[in-house]
This record gives sequence, C-alpha cells and structure tokens, in this order.
Amino acid sequence: MSQIQPLGPQKNPKEALRADFAYIQLMDISIFCYLYRGYAKRHTFEGLDAWTEYRYRIRFMNEIGNSEWSQQIIVSTTSKFK
Repeated sequence: MSQIQPLGPQKNPKEALRADFAYIQLMDISIFCYLYRGYAKRHTFEGLDAWTEYRYRIRFMNEIGNSEWSQQIIVSTTSKFK
C-alpha cells in the first residue's frame, strides 16, 4: 500500500501555502496518466504490485493558480501487505 499526503508548496517551514486541490499522475509505460484529482488531503493507492517501482508527479491548485508539476517521485513497493 502506498500513501501520499499532499501538503502544498512551502515558503518556509512556518508558512505553508494551502493547496485546495491536488492532481496526482502515475507514469504508465512512457506517459503520465491521471490517477487522482480531488480535494482530499490524503489518498491511499491500493492494488500495487509487490517489488515494483512506480513514478508519480504532483501538482497543486489554490486561489492563486496552479503550481508546476513536481519532479518525478519514485516509490518502490516491497512484499505484499498482509
């Protein structure tokens, strides 16, 4: 099971910008596909294969506008969760 908690970009540790909406994409073969779009502050990805590398990227939106896409976030799973 993999969990990403989008908090939004930070100016400094005491002053975080609020992310009202998050986009999360997963790389599928050679292109990014939308995996999640929504208002939740936490999202759990289920059904991931064991011993597999996944590449994500995240973008946030608030009253100011959209952020740039993040650098690729590489997550590797281990054995099946029991």
